[in-house]
Amino acid sequence: MLPAPTRRRPTAQQMRRGLIAKRRLTLIRKCEELRKLGARVYLVMETSSRYHVYSSESSDSWPPTADRLEKNYPVPLQYSPECLAPKMSSGL
Repeated sequence: MLPAPTRRRPTAQQMRRGLIAKRRLTLIRKCEELRKLGARVYLVMETSSRYHVYSSESSDSWPPTADRLEKNYPVPLQYSPECLAPKMSSGL
């Protein structure tokens, strides 16, 4: 009887790529859920020099241009990693 072939452990890079792929799919599914609730969604993600784009609709007016966003009222809410970071308390 032959011994079972040994499987190599995935490298750190392979694990990272797999995790990014899973998170990307989760994010796209969340965008689709938002679309079903009536939101217009446009997502651009770049990993390893490749762009992944999700758009909830195909039209010339979507996504809005940067110029259109600047002229929009009410002013668009913009998010960045800094606004999601936990705030340090003053310790009082």
